[in-house]
Amino acid sequence: IMNDCKIGKFSLLNSGVTIGHDVTIGNFCNINPGVNLAGKINIGDCSFIGIASSIKEGITIGKNVVVGAGSVVINDIPDNTTVYGVPARPAS
Repeated sequence: IMNDCKIGKFSLLNSGVTIGHDVTIGNFCNINPGVNLAGKINIGDCSFIGIASSIKEGITIGKNVVVGAGSVVINDIPDNTTVYGVPARPAS
């Protein structure tokens, strides 16, 4: 965990998670093993980041978002959305 990070109440950071500078993680989030978060990322409350996912710098992830395992997030994700893949795209 780098400098100036904020982690909300009841959020889980699992094994092998890396967190860059200025990251904010909301309440009740689940960050699974091997997730890589670059700098200046905002993750909304109740979001789930799947195992071995990567999120590039400056991304905003809304509330109640699910990021599938192994996904690479390169765009902002709105509230109540499930995404997966490389690059991550909304589930249909």
